[in-house]
Amino acid sequence: MLADRTARDIMRSDVLTITTETRAKEIETLLATRRISGLPVVDEAGQVVGIVSALDVLGKRPTTRAGTFMSSPVVSVNASATIIEIARLLTERRIKRVPVLGPDGKLLGIVTRADIVREVAELGG
Repeated sequence: MLADRTARDIMRSDVLTITTETRAKEIETLLATRRISGLPVVDEAGQVVGIVSALDVLGKRPTTRAGTFMSSPVVSVNASATIIEIARLLTERRIKRVPVLGPDGKLLGIVTRADIVREVAELGG
């Protein structure tokens, strides 16, 4: 049942990340080659400090570092957040992805709008 499904159930755990020092040109390349639309930005301790989307990187000089244009603070959820809660958050905040963080603040995975749509379609919700 859809109401019982959580971030833990649908999140992608193989999340590519970047740092605040990653340059715009490298971000563009990652987004294009991996066919994704955004990347979490993590610090040296593995804490999520921002998000960079394809829209954020458009028009940036190739050498501009992610830390200067990332979206921060990050809207995130914990692994027990329900799909319904996540869908509401994405809709209300008008965002396309949300990192799933553990109790230590480290990245466990990510849930995107597409993940939720896929889940609803599969479960007939």
